[in-house]
Amino acid sequence: MQIYFISTNDSSRSKMAEGFAKVILPTSWIIKSAGVSADKISPYAIQVMSEVGIDIAEEPSQSIDDTTLTNSDVVVSLSRDAKSKTLALPTSVQAVHWPLNDPAMATGSEKQKVAAFREIRDEIKQYVTNIRDEYRQ
Repeated sequence: MQIYFISTNDSSRSKMAEGFAKVILPTSWIIKSAGVSADKISPYAIQVMSEVGIDIAEEPSQSIDDTTLTNSDVVVSLSRDAKSKTLALPTSVQAVHWPLNDPAMATGSEKQKVAAFREIRDEIKQYVTNIRDEYRQ
């Protein structure tokens, strides 16, 4: 089974999803993430994932690979930009969209920005847990 998490920049949402998937999903799964474009991983994403014991600091940010996209069993889009990439997928690929806010767009104090990343982190964890439960049956 291969799952591919895609977002706009592969800098926060998709990286957090990949990090949780590597812990929550069966070890036999191939787990990857990418973005419409690659960018530096958000320090806030690194911080909030480390708070739950998951290190994503060394994971490289990557751009979407069309071969990986079409050869995955499940493709999860985490942004509107990424969702458009799933419209032409083969019917053998299950396309899933998680309507998550982009925590990188959070404004306010440092504390408020970190809180936005924590909120999205927790939502992602629940979504990944739901995928595990769905495919366990």
